[in-house]
Amino acid sequence: TTPDSQIVFLDTPGIHKPKHELGEFMVESAYSALREVDAVLFMVNANEKRGPGDNFIIEKLRGIKAPIFLVLNKIDLISPQEVMERIESYQDSLDFA
Repeated sequence: TTPDSQIVFLDTPGIHKPKHELGEFMVESAYSALREVDAVLFMVNANEKRGPGDNFIIEKLRGIKAPIFLVLNKIDLISPQEVMERIESYQDSLDFA
């Protein structure tokens, strides 16, 4: 918090294929939050290659007006070259801020 601004991080439930009503509620909560935020942090594990679930989320993020930042977690588990490969694989699919 500063005199001119404040940053609040909202950790929403993950976007996934729901298997029950609670899962459906959690996914809808995440979608609802996406419509109301000023920025989105799309966090992925760097030690896992991009998969169908990531592609599904990317498609959902395409309609978001807020800036979207790609955040890589667990970069210490792979080589610097692999980090760059992961970043490039995501950059090809969405215009990250």
